[in-house]
Amino acid sequence: MELFGDAYHVYRHDRNSENPSVRGGGVLVAIHSNFSSSCVLLPTNNIEAVYTSVYVNNNHIIFGSIYIPPASDITTYSNLLHDIEKLTDRYPDAKLCLVGDFNLPGIEWSREDDQLIGIPSNSLETFVCDNLAYHGLLQHNFNVNMNNTTLDLVLVNSDNVKVYAI
Repeated sequence: MELFGDAYHVYRHDRNSENPSVRGGGVLVAIHSNFSSSCVLLPTNNIEAVYTSVYVNNNHIIFGSIYIPPASDITTYSNLLHDIEKLTDRYPDAKLCLVGDFNLPGIEWSREDDQLIGIPSNSLETFVCDNLAYHGLLQHNFNVNMNNTTLDLVLVNSDNVKVYAI
């Protein structure tokens, strides 16, 4: 891969658009080749996501990179939550780390006891927040942009996570 060279295993899901005017796009996860990793294949459900299984210091981690387009309906989020359910069923002892742009701008992220709590503004966001909480996924990205907005989420089913802006 021209961006990463041989030092990384790159797992990607390229955008498959029905619209020929939309070019490029997709998501990827790059794992340093020092770590044992593999792609986690799930039945396709029209979600722009890629999942990888990685072993780091005897810890099993499932990394996911996800993009949900703006103004997506409940079906898209249901498909994502179905992926999360499949991952937790298939890998019950693994830590999940799902990152990306979920395009849920109405959720206000409130800091409580060194974690972020999502305060939804509509029924779709309530549905997503409730299901993420059901799977033990907590938002760990405290970094905001110059408009004081959290663009990307870092959802992990562990408390032992720190996200740094560089």
